[in-house]
Amino acid sequence: MTATPFVSPFASPEGAIATGVVVLNMGAPHDDAMVEPFLYELFADPYIIQLPLGRLYQKPLARMISRKRAPKMIPIYRKLGGSPLLPQTRQQAQALERRTGLPCFVAMRYTPPRAVDAIAECVARGIRRLVALPLYPQFSRTTTETSLVDLREEAARAGIEVVDVREYPEHPMWIEALVKRWEEAAGPALGAPLRTHVLLAAHGIPRAYVRRGDPYIKQIEATAAKLRARIPADLPVSIAYQSRVGPVKWTGPYIDHEIERLGDEGVKRLIVMPIAFVSEHQETLYELDVTMKEIAHAHGVEDFIRVPTVRDHPLFIEALAELVHGALAKGVGGAA
Repeated sequence: MTATPFVSPFASPEGAIATGVVVLNMGAPHDDAMVEPFLYELFADPYIIQLPLGRLYQKPLARMISRKRAPKMIPIYRKLGGSPLLPQTRQQAQALERRTGLPCFVAMRYTPPRAVDAIAECVARGIRRLVALPLYPQFSRTTTETSLVDLREEAARAGIEVVDVREYPEHPMWIEALVKRWEEAAGPALGAPLRTHVLLAAHGIPRAYVRRGDPYIKQIEATAAKLRARIPADLPVSIAYQSRVGPVKWTGPYIDHEIERLGDEGVKRLIVMPIAFVSEHQETLYELDVTMKEIAHAHGVEDFIRVPTVRDHPLFIEALAELVHGALAKGVGGAA
């Protein structure tokens, strides 16, 4: 029996185009067996690692790096019970589906369900037009672009039209969701008289990418500027970048160095707030909550507060719904 195609309320006036949404994220391992394949896919992606004559030896190099790093990463994911990124992304997709009335699918870049899986679901549901919605508020070729290219290739094979959302670093509802998380986590602590600093944390990218025109850092700064206007004016605020790997220079200041500096200068309460991640995963639950907290305490910080990510906060879901509606109103976007 053939299922009746879902007809989007935002379809063309004749109702001929069944429309859906695919939310895009990086992916993360759920168990030990997924760690090495995840790392391999990550380092084999030319949008992540750009090497001279990369096509000749990038995959062998990715294999070597993933085999070397996997034994170090497996214990971390075990402590987390596996990454919560996929279930939280599915919760976001479900909330967005309820808000928009459009069927919402999940496509991870480096772990299942991938773009090919999402497109297969769309074909089975009779979807002929998709909004590609990255869960990366700030655009980078290392996140947004590689995910959009991957999805577009699979959609083209299936004859599905794709409309892009490319970035939303200053969207009012995204900023408001961040502010609400700030108020929930930091608000109750600010009454105690401790020297306080707010550290806005974001994933770094290699500096070479910035020199080549990647807009990510400027968009991180745009998000930070919007937040700075909402944080009490007497609190000092700075940005730091995390998750660097390899010998190349990454965008700075590096978060571990910044935390050491702040602690050594007498900061006693450090409030760390992710402003690029919208879900919890290894970079927040372990890198920030364990490693950076240990560094902070070793350098004299007494109170370490980490603001949670927005996840499926209603204000963030409202932001995503507005982005979907806006993309459909504009029609087909340009190629990623």
